[in-house]
Amino acid sequence: MNVGSYLELYTTVFGWLLYDNIRDVLSETGLVYLPFIGMLVRNFAEPYRSQEAKDAATTSLRRTEIDTAVMLTVVVLAAQPFIDVSLDHLSYTKACGANGPVSGGNTGTTYDGEFTPVALGSNTAQVPVWWYGVLALTGGIDDAIILAIPCTTELRAMKYGIENSRVTDPETRYQSEWFYQNCFVPAMVKFEQERPSLPAGMDEEDIQWIGSEFFVNTAGYYDTFRSGIEVPGFPYDPNRDIEYDPDIYTPVNGSPTCKAWWNDANNGLRKALQDHVEPNALDNFRTLLPASVGGITQVQAEDLAIRAMLEQEEAALTGLDELEAYTSETAGGIISRDIAKVGALLESFTFYPKLHMIQVAAPVIQAMILMMFYALLPFALLFSSYSIGTIVQLSIILFAIKFWTVLWAIAHWLDDHLLTALQPDSWYRFYTGSVTPDVINFTTGIMFVALPVFWFGLLGWAGTRVGGEVTNAVSQMRTPSIEAGARGGNQLKKTAGKGKLV
Repeated sequence: MNVGSYLELYTTVFGWLLYDNIRDVLSETGLVYLPFIGMLVRNFAEPYRSQEAKDAATTSLRRTEIDTAVMLTVVVLAAQPFIDVSLDHLSYTKACGANGPVSGGNTGTTYDGEFTPVALGSNTAQVPVWWYGVLALTGGIDDAIILAIPCTTELRAMKYGIENSRVTDPETRYQSEWFYQNCFVPAMVKFEQERPSLPAGMDEEDIQWIGSEFFVNTAGYYDTFRSGIEVPGFPYDPNRDIEYDPDIYTPVNGSPTCKAWWNDANNGLRKALQDHVEPNALDNFRTLLPASVGGITQVQAEDLAIRAMLEQEEAALTGLDELEAYTSETAGGIISRDIAKVGALLESFTFYPKLHMIQVAAPVIQAMILMMFYALLPFALLFSSYSIGTIVQLSIILFAIKFWTVLWAIAHWLDDHLLTALQPDSWYRFYTGSVTPDVINFTTGIMFVALPVFWFGLLGWAGTRVGGEVTNAVSQMRTPSIEAGARGGNQLKKTAGKGKLV
């Protein structure tokens, strides 16, 4: 039987274990028999209020036979635990994932270490036949629909992973600040003095961060300026580091040029910063971007990811928050850019994290709701007096909750395509200068939040109608006995009125 998430593997077993335990408690206390007692009292009392004794007995017997058969059917099919379900019986296949189906205990997630059979209370639960069939059918339908949805890279999750990466290594933070002071500031000052033309096709925003492609590759900039500190990994070179007198002091590390300091494959600052970007997000980004946007290389994709991370570190890395000041010629330009940055930052720090957390939390919430649904089913069955109509309603509600997985898969697909369709030239600019259009945020928010609620309400309403029709159909089975009793009573009254009592 298939489930919709890794967590659901474990909450399904635990939920049905709770069902079994609650069912046992209700059985041992005798509460499960109360609906039968209530049915007998009702079927005895109601006919005797409106009919003669002989006809009331016939009506009561007929109604009791029908209600007993219906209630026992519900108990046997939908209430009595019967089919074993364990972690080995459940599987989850991640849509568009490279791996095949996994079962509980070997998902490769941290859930495996926490939700052990000991922690769950047992490895095997028992599920009534009806609910096992509903779950199996629902899981099959969901999987078939999800597999029909084309696979896409989750851009929102990738964006969140890159923007929420942080430079945690003190040495890298220290070098970033010094690189800014010793390399970027002198290069920007020279650029403002000379105002050279940028190469064709190069965006003007390139020179607004420390890893500027123009400063790295253009003669007279990073190849000319040098580090003002000793940088680990760059040996002392007496021909280059002429500020040191070997007769007085010979340093272990030297002061490389800014270009070497940034680009070195083993000890460069670029590599150190790149190592702090969330690995999965970076791998997806540098694979997706060159394939979807012409003219962008993997190196440029990596630079965009590093820049997005540094944008979020501006407040922590001294000096980096002043980068844009060097590209402004007027105070008005500074103010305008600062206002735009503040707005983008507010957007980034409020909506994007919330939306990403909704996407991440959605399957967790679904798994928890399903767990409580299974656990509380004994009470629903008891309080409904084992009504077939209620079973149908609950089955449709269960299907609706499980179907949320399909709705979220559609939402992911739509969100990714809207991002690239409405921002074809800027969706990959994850630094704070890029703001996602409100229409994308609105649509995605609707799909992840309001659409499941609407879907649940729609099927809940449909379930009420279907359940009501089933209940009415059962009631109609009792109608002939009621009508027969009423006709018998009326005939008896007519006969008694003529003085012909038999």
